[in-house]
Amino acid sequence: LRDDGTSATSGDFHEVQIAAADVNQQEACNTGEMIPKNNDCSSYYECVNGQYELRLCPSGYFFDPAVSLS
Repeated sequence: LRDDGTSATSGDFHEVQIAAADVNQQEACNTGEMIPKNNDCSSYYECVNGQYELRLCPSGYFFDPAVSLS
């Protein structure tokens, strides 16, 4: 979500590399599944080809697990 409460689009997000310790790489995931990053609403993990990748929200946006983007 943006600061003003409106939803972001998938083009608003950025891919970054993650440290293996941040997420359980053994955990199975389904492509497109998104989970919050512990104690950090400005980023989240998205499953891509069975592995979680960290995504950063742009400045002023925050991850909301209740909102689904396609």
